Amino acid sequence: MKLVKSGDRSTGYVWECRSMSTVNGIDVRGALERELFDGREKIGEPGKFVQIDESKTGKGKYYRGHVVEGQWVFGGIEEDSRKCFIATVEDRKEETLLNLIKQWIEPGTTIISDCWKGYVNLSRHGYIHKTVNHSVEFVNEEGFHTNKIEGHWRETKARLPTHGRKK
Repeated sequence: MKLVKSGDRSTGYVWECRSMSTVNGIDVRGALERELFDGREKIGEPGKFVQIDESKTGKGKYYRGHVVEGQWVFGGIEEDSRKCFIATVEDRKEETLLNLIKQWIEPGTTIISDCWKGYVNLSRHGYIHKTVNHSVEFVNEEGFHTNKIEGHWRETKARLPTHGRKK
């Protein structure tokens, strides 16, 4: 999948999906590890805002309390340019997420996230960290939110077929 400019969307961008074989289903890990923009440049810089989040891809069930089997992914999106990254992760531990943040996001960037415990020490590593407590609000009192990255997950998942997803 690749983020490309498009005149028919209010954001000016649309996700373009490369042709993928569906004979034996989609390899979610492979699809999500493809680069979403040319090059492997870091996103963010001092004065820029990057929203980060983790999500699980997998087949959803229609009842509560069911653990969804699937693949955890972690990603970020720069608010102004909408440059982004997605990486598959085996776990959501602080060390795992921090390594990806350091790989993809420039120090000095303001990072906006939910209150997941894996993000608590971002300020110790050269980032400005703002949080949104989703159990209380979707926009914090300073006006920060994670709506772009949440929409990013919706768009990504909508383009994956519902059958044949595998880890």
